[in-house]
Amino acid sequence: MTGPEFISIPEWAHRLGVSKDSAYKVARLGQIPGCFAIGRLYRVNWSAFVERSGLVGGDQAAQEVGGVLVPAFNHVGIDPQGGRGVRVA
Repeated sequence: MTGPEFISIPEWAHRLGVSKDSAYKVARLGQIPGCFAIGRLYRVNWSAFVERSGLVGGDQAAQEVGGVLVPAFNHVGIDPQGGRGVRVA
């Protein structure tokens, strides 16, 4: 069993296919589930984000996360253990 994976905002943006600027904006607004700040450094608990945002499996339409449109995840596989990216089915 591994511990939680904490990823940077640029890595979060990369995994979701959104711009880094948009990702930092929603992080500052506190609208990314599982995201926290230590001073000016933001980190996202990837497993908590996937769980709290409801992005694991299912037939979901595209949704907004903090004003950023996230692609429909019914066509995308996410490895909640932090696999190296998003897999399009």
